[in-house]
Amino acid sequence: MITYLEAIRLAQQKALATDPRVFLYGQDIGSFGGAFKATKNLSKEFPGRVFDAPLSEDAIVGMAIGAAIEGMRPIVEMQFADFSTCGLNQIVNHAATLYYRTGVPCPIVVRLPSGGTSGGGPFHSQSMEALYAHYPGLVVLTPATVEDAYTMLFDAVGLDDPVIFCEHKFLYNHLKADLLPETSLPIGKARLARAGRDATIVTHGAMLHESLAAATELAEEGFELEIVDLRSVKPLDTDTILASVARTGRLLCVSEEWPWGGVTAEVIARVSAEEFAHVGLGELQCVQPVHGGLVGHEGIVHREHDVIHAHLHHGADQRCGGEVAAGGDVEIVGEMLAEVHDVMAGALERLVDAPELIGQGLAEVAEDHVEARMLLEDAAEDEAHRLRRGLHRIAPGGAHHLREVLAILVIVDAGDIRIGEGGVEIDRHAQGLGALIDAPEALVVVEDAIGEAADHGADEAEILHAALELARSRFGMGR
Repeated sequence: MITYLEAIRLAQQKALATDPRVFLYGQDIGSFGGAFKATKNLSKEFPGRVFDAPLSEDAIVGMAIGAAIEGMRPIVEMQFADFSTCGLNQIVNHAATLYYRTGVPCPIVVRLPSGGTSGGGPFHSQSMEALYAHYPGLVVLTPATVEDAYTMLFDAVGLDDPVIFCEHKFLYNHLKADLLPETSLPIGKARLARAGRDATIVTHGAMLHESLAAATELAEEGFELEIVDLRSVKPLDTDTILASVARTGRLLCVSEEWPWGGVTAEVIARVSAEEFAHVGLGELQCVQPVHGGLVGHEGIVHREHDVIHAHLHHGADQRCGGEVAAGGDVEIVGEMLAEVHDVMAGALERLVDAPELIGQGLAEVAEDHVEARMLLEDAAEDEAHRLRRGLHRIAPGGAHHLREVLAILVIVDAGDIRIGEGGVEIDRHAQGLGALIDAPEALVVVEDAIGEAADHGADEAEILHAALELARSRFGMGR
């Protein structure tokens, strides 16, 4: 069996063996083999290419940058990720900007032993990926498997950009694999770690395994979670994330890092900005991300998937801005996409209650607030999908026209609508909802009629007239 730590050692061994430009540089990495033994015996196997460094992260990174400028490909080991901030100036102001300023590449890899372990205090347990991802010019990798630890580190050495390689200390000896792969996913490509239909979990690093454990437990209760392993924080594979959220309709982000401005915040921001434009929904509902280290106040390793389990059960009742404490410093993330019929039901309710014009003269809602029942609450799931497809067929005003027409059909009988020279008029004294409310299947028929009329370039009045005529003939609506 090959451990996560051994995979990192073997990747460095392969890089040294295949490229004479590669050398290793870090504190106590020579004969001692490093604080975690990630370079064990490499100084004997490759004499003159594995160097012990002084106790100065600033000097270590500065030397590596100089060597890279001269054509070398150094791999730097920080004893702990936390200490890398002592070399922050060299990393973000020099390595990250070198190619932009001079056109000279800076192919260095900085290995960061990251994350919490039992007994790790505040100076030996931080997750730094979001900090470095903030700066342009850096590639930030977060391998969560033995296979990725091996292939991504080797591939990182071949990049011409500076790479921050965040390897999780908790996985060093806990995670094992039978064999190392001969092929790999490209850097910057996320991996679908588990297929599901009820919600998407986006995570990285050690939290992948907590998420998989939570998904296994929830599967016994009938919930199937889809899990996306980011692998690479920067570049971020937004396409894979959006595709998964489009399939499941819900998003949960799980991370060990600090909540403020973290990787989870970036994922949620991108989904909020881009996914809703794709599906055509106008309302956003969300709760917050799950955060929390593996180590609590007394060094106890928490089971973060218990927190995930709780949030997926109760997250729908949470709204943006709330926090809970569970398993240490934990904050909620949750659902960002609501069911289509819930969103439409809320939109119809607001239209019915609002004594204002519905869409630029198409109709006017009665001033005495005609009460309406929710049309989509008991609709079957396939009808909701048909309604979503219908939203994109209406021209030229898109989804808004269909919502307006449906709102009118909900609040009045077909016989209470008249089409004249002044447009569509509604009888203000209409009493009921008519046959349409008691016949949900009428919605599908009316939708098809609206879509067909719109496809032939009909205007709003003609579209509504066609829908009403079909409703009268098929369902006996009107007087």
